[in-house]
Order: sequence, then C-alpha cells, then structure tokens
Amino acid sequence: MLSNCHDYDFNIFELDSYAGKKTLMLLSYEVLERYMLFEEILNDKVFRNFINAISDGYNRSVVYHNDIHAADVLQTCFVMCDKANLVLVNINNTEIRSQSAWYTCSLPLSSLSWF
Repeated sequence: MLSNCHDYDFNIFELDSYAGKKTLMLLSYEVLERYMLFEEILNDKVFRNFINAISDGYNRSVVYHNDIHAADVLQTCFVMCDKANLVLVNINNTEIRSQSAWYTCSLPLSSLSWF
C-alpha cells in the first residue's frame, strides 16, 4: 500500500481505511526510512513516541485539520521533494542534534511527554 506513496495520485484515505489512527505514523516512517534517516540520525523509539504524540493531539472530529490532513501534507511535500530530486546533503549528527535541541527548548514543557 505504501509502495506508491511517492506518486501524486497516492490515496491517503485508502491508507487511512487500512491504518486508522496510525496513518501518520506509517507514512512518516516510510518517508524517513526511504532516506535512511534511522540508520544514522534518528532514534526509532523517540521518533515513534513523537509521531504518536502528534497524532494523539489531533481530533478526528475536526473535518479538515486532523491527522489525516497532516499525513496528506507530509505525502504531498515528500512527492514534491522526491520528484524534484531534492536530497539530504551535508547534514551531520551534530547539526541535527543542535537543531533538535533548539526546537525542543522552544516547546512548552507539557508537550515533551513523547521524549
């Protein structure tokens, strides 16, 4: 089902009918795995906790701005970057960690339960 997530005609609702509340998790994991970010940069457990916290923060009763929309935006951005042949260049662990630390420091403490 995720094999065609790099296509413009990918159906996010079809994935959601299969995955339910895990749509954002499955898609984001697939996108980041494609660029092999789990091998050198990302911690799998922290990432999963982070994405689950984001998904849990969305209310599905909100028709448009919910976790399905987040997954749809992620997939669209992924396709645009993929089709334009944009790749990760010259990013090392130190840069990622310093940017992550800066971002984490800017969050309210209540949002850090995923960490």
